[in-house]
Amino acid sequence: MNEEIHHLKRIRGHRLQRERTKKRTWVGPKWEEVSAKERTTVNSTELRPLTESKLLSESRPLIESRPVSELRPVETSRLRPWWKLFSKSNVVSVDVEKVNLVGVKGLRRVKPGKIGIVNHKLETLLKKDVYHKPGSFLDGYLDSAVSGITRYTLINGEQWNLVKEAVKKELKEKLVITVAGQNDFYCLEVERDDMGGHFDLQSFYRRPSPEVSDDTQPMSLRDIYFYHFGEDCQKHKPHSAVKDAEFTMRIFLEGYIPLKLK
Repeated sequence: MNEEIHHLKRIRGHRLQRERTKKRTWVGPKWEEVSAKERTTVNSTELRPLTESKLLSESRPLIESRPVSELRPVETSRLRPWWKLFSKSNVVSVDVEKVNLVGVKGLRRVKPGKIGIVNHKLETLLKKDVYHKPGSFLDGYLDSAVSGITRYTLINGEQWNLVKEAVKKELKEKLVITVAGQNDFYCLEVERDDMGGHFDLQSFYRRPSPEVSDDTQPMSLRDIYFYHFGEDCQKHKPHSAVKDAEFTMRIFLEGYIPLKLK
C-alpha cells in the first residue's frame, strides 16, 4: 500500500512540475518573414496532386500480419508463392517425440527423446535417439505406447551435444515445416537464426473453438492429415518422429500448396 501511495505521489509531482515548465516557442523563420516568391514556390510544389505512379513509388508499404514473403506487390496482380523463395531441396520437416524429466518443473522438464527430419522426397535426413541418464526421466506404458520412447532407447541414445549439432546442421538455411513447432524448437534449443525460414502449419489450419464463440483453435497433425487425405495417420501406435515428419511434409506439399494455388 505504501509503495502504491508513493507511486501516485511521484506521478502527481511529475504533473505539477510539468505544469510549471515554460511555454514552447517556435524556432525558425515565421510565415510573415517568407517572401511572396517563396510562398508561391511552396504552394506549387507541395499542394500539387500526386500522380498514381508517384504515389505508389513514394508511399510506404503497409504493415500486414502475413509473412513478408506473402506480401503482394502493388504493381502486380498475381501473388508469387512465398515458398518459391526456397528450392525443393532446401525444404525439410521436423518432428520431436519428447520425454519428461524427474524433479524438474515448467517447460524445462520437457526434453527431446526422438528426433526425425525428412526432405521433400520423404527421405530421412536425420533419425536420432537422445541419451538420458537412467532414473532422470519418467517412463511408463502409456508413454511408450504413444511416442515409442522406451527406457532402452533413452539409455542407449546419443549424447545431446552431438545430436544438437547434427540437428542444426540439417536445418541451416532450410525452410523448416512443422506442426506446433515452437515446442519442438524450445526443447531442441534451436533459434530462428539457425534456419533459413520456418512455417508452422497450425498458423494456417484452424477450426472453430467449441468453448468460445467467434474464436478458433489450432488443428493437430492428426486432424490436418485427415482433412486432406481422409486417413488417420496416427491410428497405429506407437508413432515415430520420422513418420510424423513425413506426414507433415506431405501435408505441406500435397495439401497446403495446392490449396493456396486455387
